[in-house]
Amino acid sequence: MQEYPVTDYQPVYFITESFEQAKKQMRDFANTLEKSFQIRYNPYTETIETVETADDLHRVANGIRCELSLLCDALAKKSGKSTTA
Repeated sequence: MQEYPVTDYQPVYFITESFEQAKKQMRDFANTLEKSFQIRYNPYTETIETVETADDLHRVANGIRCELSLLCDALAKKSGKSTTA
């Protein structure tokens, strides 16, 4: 583990081929950390939210369900098909 003193210049820099690679490496590293919760980015409020409780999980699942429903409706309109059964 490389130490970085907060009162001095950063002694080592890390380089990646692309921003996508840097994001993947950061996610891979974050997945190795032990934590009792998950986090997610909310693009509508531009905030980071913690997902810890069953209520949080239901809120996230309902949001995904609504987004998926909107996506399916939009795809159906583009293809001329109805999504109602």
